[in-house]
Amino acid sequence: MQKLRGFTGTMCKWALTVDDLRVILTMFASGKLDNLLTISIIFTGFHALMHLGKLTLLDNEARQTFLKTILHHTIIVTPSMF
Repeated sequence: MQKLRGFTGTMCKWALTVDDLRVILTMFASGKLDNLLTISIIFTGFHALMHLGKLTLLDNEARQTFLKTILHHTIIVTPSMF
């Protein structure tokens, strides 16, 4: 690509920070189920260092694969951690 069009630079997305998580908590403060699910996906991905693709499924069932999916029975939940 660099030889064809010259160096165009790369655009990387910024990583989330703890301050970003605080902003997300205030934005989705209502107790709606969709908001709670969004917050839980974001916080799980942040604290477990996961890619978003491992936390969600594709809408297209033909492209879904369960080989990369984290199974719910492998998660251990305690009062202080999961």
